[in-house]
Amino acid sequence: MNAEIIKKLDEHDGQLEIIARTVLGHTEKLGEHGRILGEHSRILGEHSKTLDRHTRILEDHTERLDRIEQKMDGLATKNDHQQILNAIDNLVKLSEKRDHETVALTYNLRIVDDKVEKHEKDISQIKTTLGLGQIVSG
Repeated sequence: MNAEIIKKLDEHDGQLEIIARTVLGHTEKLGEHGRILGEHSRILGEHSKTLDRHTRILEDHTERLDRIEQKMDGLATKNDHQQILNAIDNLVKLSEKRDHETVALTYNLRIVDDKVEKHEKDISQIKTTLGLGQIVSG
């Protein structure tokens, strides 16, 4: 009878080791996801700054073009006006492109954040189930 109990305990020890390794693997993945999330946050911050800078440049150019248009009123040809409008259109397109990139990065960042959150919950549930609330990964 004792031999059977010892055998069962040994089997459970083996299973617990497998589960503990799995939890540690998930913890490592969670750390990697956190690093990726941090990198995406940094990139998103850079894109936001770039978009702000382009917006300020666009506003400045619009003001400058308005002043030029006022000074050239009556002197500029239709072709001159069309060139100015084309330049503004190009600047607007560039600004819109940056805005779309920012939206796409934000969406991807949310996906990664959701995955990290799910992994955290999964690891917490596994630790609770195993009674491993205080395991320190290293």
